[in-house]
Amino acid sequence: ASGEVLALVNSVSESLGVVTVVLDTAVLDATLSAVAYTATPPPFGRIYAAHDRLWGFGEVGAARGDAARVYFTSGFNDPSAWFDAEGNLAHVNLSDKSGGLETLRGMAVKDGMTIFFLSRTTQLWVGSDPRASGDFAWSKTLPVGLVHGDLVAELPNDVLFVAPNGARTLSRALQTEQLDVGDVGGEIDPTWQALVRVLETGDPAALRVRAVRHEGQGWFAFGVGSTVAVLQVTSQGFGWVMFDGAFSEASALCEGLDGRVYAAKNGQVLRYDESLFTDAGELYTCRWVSPWLGNRAGKRWANAYVEVLCEAGVAQPLTLTRYWNDDPGNGVAFTFESTNAPDYWDDADWDMARWDNGRLISPLLRDAFVSQVARFAVENTSDGALTLFGLQLYGRHEK
Repeated sequence: ASGEVLALVNSVSESLGVVTVVLDTAVLDATLSAVAYTATPPPFGRIYAAHDRLWGFGEVGAARGDAARVYFTSGFNDPSAWFDAEGNLAHVNLSDKSGGLETLRGMAVKDGMTIFFLSRTTQLWVGSDPRASGDFAWSKTLPVGLVHGDLVAELPNDVLFVAPNGARTLSRALQTEQLDVGDVGGEIDPTWQALVRVLETGDPAALRVRAVRHEGQGWFAFGVGSTVAVLQVTSQGFGWVMFDGAFSEASALCEGLDGRVYAAKNGQVLRYDESLFTDAGELYTCRWVSPWLGNRAGKRWANAYVEVLCEAGVAQPLTLTRYWNDDPGNGVAFTFESTNAPDYWDDADWDMARWDNGRLISPLLRDAFVSQVARFAVENTSDGALTLFGLQLYGRHEK
């Protein structure tokens, strides 16, 4: 061979201090002047950036017989420095802290701690330098695992992830250190448990697992198949919303550098537009469902009225459905109009505006019933913004 010849390494062996390298191409002859090699890392299933390093894990661990091993770059801010000075692929073995065979599925960083999500447990490590001479050390193992590597979202002050029993936050898991304590996903845990069964038994190649965070509107979406659950976080609290349409049919979701959310669907990229209230000309249907309210072990509630605390730009038709006695299939529906917001000088006509309308009067519905527990659903299909603050029940407990 002459000139520069490239070859791949077939095998490497060592005997009595002699290292033998077998190439897939005959490149050595009498004209050889120099030999150089390039070491490349194995094909990781996932790569995560933290502490000025890259961390890799996934398929390479399973191929090497240890799916709970995480690899990292030896040099700072050098994406190619996967091997140390001796040519070794630097790594941390997490199986020693789990007490069983597990698979590393995800990573996150919270308050300077490095979080490793495995299939059955979650490990917390302190420090930032994982090298042998560094300060990286195990701190705690929690008995809560992760069902899929894509179902992790880093919130501004917390980490949201999907465990086998439902959606969880890391802060709550740290407080309780228990597996079955209700968390942000407590009210939709049966939904998540059904999705987990799909993840465990379905074809991994056919599953559409995706997650996206929309910083502008303060929500986080987890999708499995056609089910997309969105956690909306506001200063007043949080709640879950189920998205359908393009979100449920999308093969991938992501937030772009411009802060917009994009969805890949049927070879096209769609942009989520916050200013529109229709989907390709069709009105959205929004349905808000409360948890079961009441005390099953206490006295029954005698209800008289339900006040719907809402506000809209224009009056909109709403439907309130009330369920009781743990029967989600039997409800009583009420139709009414929402209360529209007051007008302002810069966006209203003088002869049509509602000036000096005082305190907004919320819709008050007469709904008399007696029950141990009850739940409510509010549904709206309209072209316009609607803010639903909650429900106020008027009645009393039985004596």
